Amino acid sequence: MQKKIIINARGSEKRAAILEEDLVVELLIDQPSNEAKAGDIFLGKVEKVIPGIQAAFIELGHEKNGYLGREDTLLATQQHPNEKLKGVTISQAITQGQSLLVQVAKEATGSKGPKLSEVIELSGKYIVYLPQGKYVAVSKRMKDEETREKWRSFGEQLCSNDEGLILRTACEEAAEDEIKKEFTYLRTSWNEIVQQAKGKKGPLKIHEEMSLFKQLLRSIPEDDISEIIIDDENERDRLIRFLHDSELPSKIKMHYEKEDIFSTYRIEQEIDKALKKIVWLKSGGFITFEKTEACTVIDVNTGKFTGKGNFQDTVLKTNIEAAKEIARQIRLRNSSGIILIDFINMKNMESQQQVRDVMVEQLKNDRTKTQVFHFTSVGILELTRKKIRQSLLETLTATCPTCAGIGRTETVPSAFYQMERELLQYRYQDDEALWLTVSSEMLHLMKYDFRVLYEELQKKLPFELFVTIREQSDQKTYEIKQLGTGKEIQTRIDKNHAL
Repeated sequence: MQKKIIINARGSEKRAAILEEDLVVELLIDQPSNEAKAGDIFLGKVEKVIPGIQAAFIELGHEKNGYLGREDTLLATQQHPNEKLKGVTISQAITQGQSLLVQVAKEATGSKGPKLSEVIELSGKYIVYLPQGKYVAVSKRMKDEETREKWRSFGEQLCSNDEGLILRTACEEAAEDEIKKEFTYLRTSWNEIVQQAKGKKGPLKIHEEMSLFKQLLRSIPEDDISEIIIDDENERDRLIRFLHDSELPSKIKMHYEKEDIFSTYRIEQEIDKALKKIVWLKSGGFITFEKTEACTVIDVNTGKFTGKGNFQDTVLKTNIEAAKEIARQIRLRNSSGIILIDFINMKNMESQQQVRDVMVEQLKNDRTKTQVFHFTSVGILELTRKKIRQSLLETLTATCPTCAGIGRTETVPSAFYQMERELLQYRYQDDEALWLTVSSEMLHLMKYDFRVLYEELQKKLPFELFVTIREQSDQKTYEIKQLGTGKEIQTRIDKNHAL
């Protein structure tokens, strides 16, 4: 499918959007930070080896240490596939204090540090070079087994010693000499990385992955790109130099308008929608997205759509429309891990298969590895999608400090009962007064709806209550500010009001 690429390079934050049939299907955002990016290579220092979880934590020189599992160590991956992990422990693979070359496989998210691998990958236009991979793989998207076997044999001839490589689909349209040239270039790059690390101790960044825009344009076949529109002349010139050996420079156009490029192409609007829980369908139905620690849950509803035929026809039409939009939203939001989709209940297997087929077809263009399973016995469609970078939500938003990310706060009546219990704990104190600050909503409850309960509470307390309105905007419904004499508390209240 033809792709239009919109590049916003004017500011410090670099952004790119991929459009298919004029719909935004993918967003890439690179914010300046010291965080380890996917593809970066470090000379890391093994800080701790934990046999209990068969993993180690690697110091990279950043705030968060990286995580290296046993299955991603060289010792484990270089065994024969049938013997992989047999008898290999993390303690055999690496030792505490050791310096070793590692690559960021998944970026840090939340409280988790980046996931690392000792199996280094250097990506090119046609191949992925694995200096210590010991295997040759061919893209499954190549047209037939005969073609794949031909390229597999070609790759095996290129490799020597521990080398390995993955041949991309783009090889089909390339001359063998071009691929050999890229292989030599990537091999030289690896030798330079090894030399840089030689004799040094970690933690130290050795190699930085190419810029967001270069990665993007290298990862998409040239023939699939119809147009590249960019808003910065310097970045345009850098990309033209980088792409000099391809046809892509002729597809690059400048955006000279005063209006932000993402606003012109209505991408800002799509970003706003992708950060919301509810997505409306043209038919009147809607989809809700709920992100939990363990998975992403998606629910489909008919909403305002009633249809003109029987109910099951309406259900199928809504589910097919939803499947197309869900596939787009998964890519747009960069959802990953386990994804569970609760479509509207379908009574027959044929309808379920139709909806699944639509999902599979729509996700064929996804550049991230996605696997669509089957409907469960309770009608849930299961998917998995590889996590490499943070989701759009994780990149652009932070957890709410008030509700701690659950999207809900305590009701005022519940807060009153909690406040009541807390005040009763002070009834054996010798103090003669207590200063309590409450929100305007809580004060209204105490004066009217819960007036009788509040009066009974006052009778139970052996001290006088001084109640004032909370001036802070932290959304707390109440706070016990001070215990003491009535004079002390009144003096402090007067002082606070004077300020």
